[in-house]
Amino acid sequence: MPATPEEPPAPTGHALDLPADQNDLEAWIIAVVRAAGPHRLDRALAAAETVAGERFGEQATVTAMRRVLTVELVRQHPGHVS
Repeated sequence: MPATPEEPPAPTGHALDLPADQNDLEAWIIAVVRAAGPHRLDRALAAAETVAGERFGEQATVTAMRRVLTVELVRQHPGHVS
């Protein structure tokens, strides 16, 4: 059985503030996902999509969310995602 990847540190409060720069959008979404945990993830993602979409537009927000979710799934389930 492969070793379980070490859990990343919890995001800081500042990391949960919606960024002003689109280049920081993926890092913000990662912070939201990690802070939400599995039981609140659906609500956190819906809220993040709404807020980020208002600032950065739907296309940029959805693209960033797809990248982040792919990376987070691989991190959480190595060997199960191809």
